[in-house]
Amino acid sequence: MSVLVDATSGGGAGLAAQLEALAACGVETVVAAPAERELPAPAGLALVRCDAAAGAGRRAALSLAAARATGHVCIALGPLARPRAGFAAPLADAIVHGAALAAPVLETAAGAVYGYADAGDGSLLPLTAPGAPDAPALDCLAAPRSFWRAGLPATDPLAGTYELQLARAAGPLAVVASARVARAGEGPLVSVVVCTQDRAEELAGCVDALVAHGTLASGCEIVIVDSGSADATPAVARELARRHPGVTVVREDVRGLSCARMAGAAAAAHGVLCFVDDDARPGPGWLESIRGAFADPEVAIGGGPIHALWPEAPAWRPPAAFAGYYSLLTRGDADFAADDCSFYGANWAIRRDVLEAIGGFDDRWGAGRFGSLPGEESAAEFEVRRRGLGRFGYAAGAVMGHRIDPARLNEGWLLRRVLRHGLIIPHVRAGFGDPPPDALRQQAVASAQVVAAALAGARGELDAAAAFERLAAAPAPFEARLSAARELGVLVRSIWLLGARRADLGAWALTIDEAAAYGDLRPAPARFAALAYADELVRDPSLLAGYGRAFSGADPATLVIELGDTSVDALLRAVAAAGLDAEGSADLLAVSAPDTGPDPLLAVYTRLERPTPLPRHADAASLRALF
Repeated sequence: MSVLVDATSGGGAGLAAQLEALAACGVETVVAAPAERELPAPAGLALVRCDAAAGAGRRAALSLAAARATGHVCIALGPLARPRAGFAAPLADAIVHGAALAAPVLETAAGAVYGYADAGDGSLLPLTAPGAPDAPALDCLAAPRSFWRAGLPATDPLAGTYELQLARAAGPLAVVASARVARAGEGPLVSVVVCTQDRAEELAGCVDALVAHGTLASGCEIVIVDSGSADATPAVARELARRHPGVTVVREDVRGLSCARMAGAAAAAHGVLCFVDDDARPGPGWLESIRGAFADPEVAIGGGPIHALWPEAPAWRPPAAFAGYYSLLTRGDADFAADDCSFYGANWAIRRDVLEAIGGFDDRWGAGRFGSLPGEESAAEFEVRRRGLGRFGYAAGAVMGHRIDPARLNEGWLLRRVLRHGLIIPHVRAGFGDPPPDALRQQAVASAQVVAAALAGARGELDAAAAFERLAAAPAPFEARLSAARELGVLVRSIWLLGARRADLGAWALTIDEAAAYGDLRPAPARFAALAYADELVRDPSLLAGYGRAFSGADPATLVIELGDTSVDALLRAVAAAGLDAEGSADLLAVSAPDTGPDPLLAVYTRLERPTPLPRHADAASLRALF
């Protein structure tokens, strides 16, 4: 048998400790490491070099090491594994006797782990007693040498939890009780901040999973921030704090993700802040890996992969190129620290002093009181880069699962999400500052060309919501419509920032309002119009008073009053008698039948797409029923 060591990830001190433990075990050891990495040379060590510049990580390293190994059974070790004496022979024996994969019992902060169980959505929970595991961890795994030489499967965030994919593809899994390997926990303690709003059903699963994976047992803490929830979230959060000493609950009544994160940071005790979403679930070794990234004092911001979890079997999946809009991410299967990188908010960490140095999260970005513009983490990352406050550390083992709401698995949701991303692009190009007018005009012109081509055949005037609905239904390929939706977002935001509210695009014009500029594309409500007769209203002003009580100036209502033989002055006296306020009441429109033709609706301001007969109220009883 042979031991394969992946040295493309992990710190130098950890690798030295791992190799020292292996030397005491007396097993052939093959290390695959980047050419620039210096290694100790204990007896019995064989070394192969891999090309880190070409993106070589765990898959390539273990395949190269297996090609050099001589044992028929190979045991692969991840960077956190610290083998105990005698671990190797029982694992090799399990493979010889028919297991496709064999894993040891892991000694973790949460206790002994006998493999992992599928929680039903693809997330993994540690088994704390012998049982029937669904998946192993990647810390230490034995398999025939041919398995490693063929190469591990590629990581695909859309495919779900990698360990489950691996176990299902390989065959029978054995967890060997007599083989023991410790999982190292190195690096600073962290505060895990979970921000939530009106998602009581998700919060408990997130916090319970964090606890099960050893977050509290390792000396770290969990801070729940309730961002003004109106459902059962406050009660659920209090119960979680009662059940799990080490969980703190903070209430932030100013709704919005940036404000919630700052409230969590203020309540946190440790120097590294890990922000996770309430629908996120940690993978095996997540906490230890994210802590390991911050063992490097130069790392200011850290993150790791995010894989999809499926509460329901998906009937539709997004194109792989757009998986990031579901907060799914991979930067490869090797750790690295770089001067420039980006991570997603479901799995995003920062040093407290760095967050303070940049002034915290800017609440102009992210879901909150200013709308639903994305970009709060990106703005923070930009400031860290601009000020040279540190590097970006990617931990390949810090995998977080993200539960995908089935309601989001459709073309319409993704198109809206891509459009909202387009809204932030002018600010991103300006370094999250105020884009200069000349740049905005150039972006508007370029985006308008894409949008006009996508909506060829449009006529008249369309607001942003109507333009989006027309784009969503266009016969173009889906990825072309996604690109056009992004450009529509750029166009809407650029026009708004220029102070304009309309853009002519040839045969049609796009109109912009504040709601659209901040990501609210709900269609404007159709106006409600009703027709009454002036003589009835003059005889009984209480009908007008009822209208005034039922509708205000904020409502999309118009009462169309056909004058007939009634004078305008008489109608105005009735309006005054009803106590209607000209500033606050809903629309009143007096029309004279000869001026409007057979259908008074043609003279009424309305968003209805085609003339529709108005309900006529010829008597007081039928009009009163309206109110």
